[in-house]
Amino acid sequence: MQKDSLLPQWIAYTTKVAIISLLISLVNSCSSQPDSKVISKKVFTEGIEGPYALDNKNVLAVNYQKQGTIGCITPNEGGGILFELPGNGIGNSIQPLGDSAIIIADYVNHKIWMYHLAEAWTKVLAEEPKMNQPNDLTVHPSGWIYASDPNWADSTGQLWLVQLDGSTQLLEENMGTTNGITLSLSGDRLYVNESLQRNIWKYTVNKDGTLSNKRLFAQFETAGLDGMKVGKNEELIVTRYDAGEIVVFSSEGELMKTYHLHGQRPTNLCFNEDSSSIFVTVQEKQWMEEIVLQH
Repeated sequence: MQKDSLLPQWIAYTTKVAIISLLISLVNSCSSQPDSKVISKKVFTEGIEGPYALDNKNVLAVNYQKQGTIGCITPNEGGGILFELPGNGIGNSIQPLGDSAIIIADYVNHKIWMYHLAEAWTKVLAEEPKMNQPNDLTVHPSGWIYASDPNWADSTGQLWLVQLDGSTQLLEENMGTTNGITLSLSGDRLYVNESLQRNIWKYTVNKDGTLSNKRLFAQFETAGLDGMKVGKNEELIVTRYDAGEIVVFSSEGELMKTYHLHGQRPTNLCFNEDSSSIFVTVQEKQWMEEIVLQH
């Protein structure tokens, strides 16, 4: 066969390869398209964290417009400052305490503040100088509070139990950089992650609030870990800092789903009142995103 006779076949082959490569590129591009929508303007500082949904419309997050504030947004309709922490306090996590109050981790002053939503007063619920910095919080059905406590400079962390009378108990030290923390719906299991080490630990919660039976729940090779929440079907939902995604695990540790975001650095998340949406705070974008769930 002459060399010239191979030319049409070669053109056809290379064209086919190009088409296949284009299709693969399109599939990969579509698969990584955001599953979320941006619902606030760039109105937060890079300290945007929290968040906590008061209902299906109003969502709280820390550091609205400036450090030390607690802001409230109504998705796509704007927002404003609800209140400011006293002194030089800067908030990180917001969690509900009963039906009429919220608590805020102040990582600057080693304090946990309580704010009464209806009466608009603030008080110190707990203060522990031995904390590196209270970072994320979760409230047990019995009323006690668990707090993660990272030391970013040393890549270490601690875990605390806080009672409503303000007393504190160090549950574990010499951990990795403890960050995201959340409880199962019944309160019998506690999940804690270590951001830099990329581990998620699962504990059994004892009747007195202490922990036992620590076991590795999940581990990642890349990106960091930040806030976590448990959904209504006991699934664990985790923000992956620097990965631009939210991952969902079954209660048994099976990776079930991944949601892609517009931003790369999600810091925390919460559900709205009826669990039809997930709100995500995104650090480098200084905004909030919403994932509408399919039911």
